[in-house]
Amino acid sequence: MRWRFRASSDMFPNTMTGVEATKNERTGASDEDHIAFHNVNVELGERMVIRNLTCGFPKGRITVILGGSGSGKSTTLRLIGGLIAPLSGKLVVAGTNISKLSPRKLVPVRAKLGMMFQGGALLDSTNVFDNIALPLREHTRMKEDEIRSEVNQCLTRVGLKQSDGLLLPRELSGGMVKRVALARAIITKPEIVLCDEPFSGLDPITTKRIELLFKQINKELGMTMLIVSHDAAATLRLADHLLILMPDRSVQGPPDELVNSSDPRIKNLLSTDVDEDFVKLDKILDTNAGFGPGDLESTWS
Repeated sequence: MRWRFRASSDMFPNTMTGVEATKNERTGASDEDHIAFHNVNVELGERMVIRNLTCGFPKGRITVILGGSGSGKSTTLRLIGGLIAPLSGKLVVAGTNISKLSPRKLVPVRAKLGMMFQGGALLDSTNVFDNIALPLREHTRMKEDEIRSEVNQCLTRVGLKQSDGLLLPRELSGGMVKRVALARAIITKPEIVLCDEPFSGLDPITTKRIELLFKQINKELGMTMLIVSHDAAATLRLADHLLILMPDRSVQGPPDELVNSSDPRIKNLLSTDVDEDFVKLDKILDTNAGFGPGDLESTWS
């Protein structure tokens, strides 16, 4: 049985259609943004996953993307990576409008990106060193001694020993898998790093260590980082900037300002205290759409 659900302004006063941004909420992109969406629409199957998204991601800052299941968080990363094209609208990445680019013309834009996949996506039969070295071997003409030097530096940067490079993925702890995946994402020194659920499956202590690692790399290398996460506590500690995706609108701004939003959905996403009514609403919206979160996340494997 397929549920039909229609949200009305009576259920969520001042939060649904026609809502105005509060004083501290950005509603669009700016000239200083490293990545900018302008009225972007994305349709997958019969569902409009992203509708009229206009937002920006500040250069050299850490932005965390939040939203309910199926709200388009991973789809946003896929758009930036050129893995899918928008139905309409304009998407500018590092100064280039990629909305209508062919795969061949996307190559120089993708060279500016690093990707940290959900679950790590490490090659099981290849050791840590070769997993990290893969982008250099595939996309540069560096010699092996140069690659070895870069990989060893990168291992140190993410808090691993050079001897860890000999380990296979199955020999790694959850935190080590995340560190190796991050090392591979930054090995080519990209301008922008896209991270899909980097804290999933980690205990609270390891999560905080990975957070500190993101902050350290962001400070040292000045990379623009976009992180999809469901972890509210980690988000508030880590993010310089937030993008929150909701069925009727998107909201962006500094975390310390958005926590004071009048929209109860935003408060719920940024709270460690779960409001069961909103969990039920989120599930009903997903059921109505006939599209679950796994449908998006599986495309990153």
